[in-house]
Amino acid sequence: VCVGPSPTSATLVRAAKRLADSLHAPWHALYIQQQPEGDVTARALANLNLAQELGAQTHVLAGGDVARLIVGFARQHNATRIVIGKPVKHTLLDMLRGSPVDQLVRLSEEIDVHVIKGQDAKAVPPARAGKSAATRWKDIASAVGVVGLCTAACFAMFPYLALANLIMVYLVGVMAVAVWLPRRASALASVLSVLAFDFCFVPPRFSFAVSDVDYLVTFAVMFLVALVISGMASRIKAQADSAGQLERQASELSALSRNLASTRGAANLLRVAREHLARVFQCRTVVFTPGLPGRLESIFLPDSDDVPPEKDLGVAQWVFDNGKPAGLSTQTLSESDALFLPLAGSEEILGVVGLKPFDQDARESLLLPDKRRLLDVFIHQIALALDVDRLEEKARATLVEAEREKLRASLLSTVTHDFKTPLAAISGSAQSLMVLGDAAGPEVRRALEENIAGEASRLERLVDNLLRIAALESGAVVPELNPVPLEEVLGSVLSRLEAVLSGHEVRLSIP
Repeated sequence: VCVGPSPTSATLVRAAKRLADSLHAPWHALYIQQQPEGDVTARALANLNLAQELGAQTHVLAGGDVARLIVGFARQHNATRIVIGKPVKHTLLDMLRGSPVDQLVRLSEEIDVHVIKGQDAKAVPPARAGKSAATRWKDIASAVGVVGLCTAACFAMFPYLALANLIMVYLVGVMAVAVWLPRRASALASVLSVLAFDFCFVPPRFSFAVSDVDYLVTFAVMFLVALVISGMASRIKAQADSAGQLERQASELSALSRNLASTRGAANLLRVAREHLARVFQCRTVVFTPGLPGRLESIFLPDSDDVPPEKDLGVAQWVFDNGKPAGLSTQTLSESDALFLPLAGSEEILGVVGLKPFDQDARESLLLPDKRRLLDVFIHQIALALDVDRLEEKARATLVEAEREKLRASLLSTVTHDFKTPLAAISGSAQSLMVLGDAAGPEVRRALEENIAGEASRLERLVDNLLRIAALESGAVVPELNPVPLEEVLGSVLSRLEAVLSGHEVRLSIP
């Protein structure tokens, strides 16, 4: 579906949604950006947001040939249907070469084109969110000033140059206005250039009367050339601005990806994400993370004691529960001054990001389609980094648990064997004493008693070691690590095992 700043685009979006549902097919919403004025882009963004909320993939392209861009996009994405609005008004240029809809039908070939009449545009007043009246008057004054400078220059050169050469001066002025000012200002400069040239230099001078009819052709050609130059200069400027903006966005996205890739830990990742979001979008950034299941409790606000208002917490909770954007420039809870976006992981919502613009300029910038698309990419990258970190943490915990189980099984096997030996020795010595009774001599009885005492001491050490291991694993005991000479450790071990090692030669070699 092709959307734009017109109020009827909302009807087109809903019609395209119904058509896509009936075909069980994915659908795209496309906006061709021709005029960079803020009021136009703000209304177009509102329509794009509506399409996105209804499940469309949104796209923004910049260019002048609308029909060719639409058909090229449709073929690139293997689209079989194009939904476009029926034009309400026709300009003189549309009558000469056909409206964009007529051109689209001619170029579409195998693609079906659905032309839909939306609701009456007069019933929905367009929202003005663009330049202020002071800024528009400033543009007009600048255009008039440039034409005035060109006229002054022509007065200086009039005695030396032909009238045809003076026209070139005005064309240079029109081109300068087209490069630095909006298209309306360049069109105004084109009209004023023709009038100034006629009034100041065409005989009879200082009058709009024309003595020679041939000058009318000159005026017409001059006006058309000025309009063409202004249009081409404005289009080239828009394309250059778009290319520069794409380069800046790619640079910012690359920087975010590098920093996220080199950072570990959810808290550190959120700190990096907050810094990038605040710098690129000029917004105060708050990150909400889940506490209890299904509830947002933790607020990640580093270096700040501010707490978001209660209504913002409610909006963030709605975004977390539904997994959809809400707040500023959306169709849901739009009375909020901040925009809330979900951090969607592969299995669950990992958190919510809230962005509140610092000032009005940042707010208008956040409404632009390119900025919003860049923000969506940023949010996706942040969610992906958090998801990867969560999965890595889960994998590490699983590995540690597997190693713990393996160690527990090995320890159980070893302990079982170690318990068996002293118990068998104690049991054998005790049975021998019972069987022999008084018949056992003092030496035999003493040997058996010493064997029982030694094995019991060994069994006590095993039980003591097991209790210490269990305490360490449960976390009840925190080991205190201090440097100890190896000679003291080995000497203590040998002194405790003196009875066991009696009759054996022990050699120590410490490098």
